[in-house]
Amino acid sequence: MLTTLQEGSDIDFFNIIWFEILCISPWIALTPVIIWLARSYKFEKQSIYSSIGMHFVSMLFLFSVHSLVQSFTVSQFYEVAFSWAYIQRDFLGFIDMRVMLYAGILLGVYTLDFQRKYRAIQLKEPRIKAELNEAKFQALINQIQPDFLMETIEAIKNSLDEGEEASEEILTEFSDLLRIMLSNVKKDEVVLEEDLKAFELYTSILKKRLGQDMLIEKNIEESCNEALVPSFLILIPVFEQIIASIEPSRNIIQKISYNAVLIQGKIHLQVAIKGINLPYPKVPKYLMNTEILKIVDKYQNKYREVDFKTQTGKKRITINLTFPFLPSEEDQEEIAEADDTEIGSLYQ
Repeated sequence: MLTTLQEGSDIDFFNIIWFEILCISPWIALTPVIIWLARSYKFEKQSIYSSIGMHFVSMLFLFSVHSLVQSFTVSQFYEVAFSWAYIQRDFLGFIDMRVMLYAGILLGVYTLDFQRKYRAIQLKEPRIKAELNEAKFQALINQIQPDFLMETIEAIKNSLDEGEEASEEILTEFSDLLRIMLSNVKKDEVVLEEDLKAFELYTSILKKRLGQDMLIEKNIEESCNEALVPSFLILIPVFEQIIASIEPSRNIIQKISYNAVLIQGKIHLQVAIKGINLPYPKVPKYLMNTEILKIVDKYQNKYREVDFKTQTGKKRITINLTFPFLPSEEDQEEIAEADDTEIGSLYQ
């Protein structure tokens, strides 16, 4: 167009536009292929060399086709011979522009894809957060159980008649237990010594709720205090279902115990309820409603040497879990430091 203007002749817009369309027709036809290559062969660390090679071959093919088409188009519109020498000159003369155009298409594709992913993430983020909060809430509900929540609130109300001190005591225990539940939600393992706090709080609240003078026992071998164990909290639904099945006039819980002993590198964990006319046939069904079976499966997949069983009778229900001793993170660090010291002394 500029050449035509410089020569002072009339401008034939149709011929100029038709000429340009024919010259860029290879790009029009092959741009979808470039877009496909851009998404299929990204410049990522694990595939950088194969991607460079593929795009190099693609550019070589496209530039060659463009040179052929453009040289032929020029020969048809102008008095230029369509020869091998002219094709070579066209290929080399426009290679910088073609490289920039090819790179521009790649950059455009990556920019659009990034924006789409970013928008998708922005749309998904609130939903993911909501699902995560819902999962945490459900996990907490599985531990708390509506019956436990309502019965404890009712016990707090009743304690108001006994005086401010009694109501404050059970309210403090209840809030402390909820705090532990929130901190341990979705945890498969906790330090046994810390888990005892949840056991003590729950059983103390239970005594106040039932108004029974039951015995609460803890028989924990000192070597087990820092071991990692499944949280006692996952058994609260079982306790609540057992208690819901009890008729106060006929059934009495006499003792609840939490026992742990270390034998030949294995933790033997036992939670037991002793009483009169306990609903022992229903215990397997109650266990199905807790997370304990899922945790046992995880232990068995990871360590294999895991034993889980329940023993029931009219006067006793015990839940036994045996698994390899798992030291807490602090103990693992101490063991690692001791090993490093021992290795260092060997070299000395």
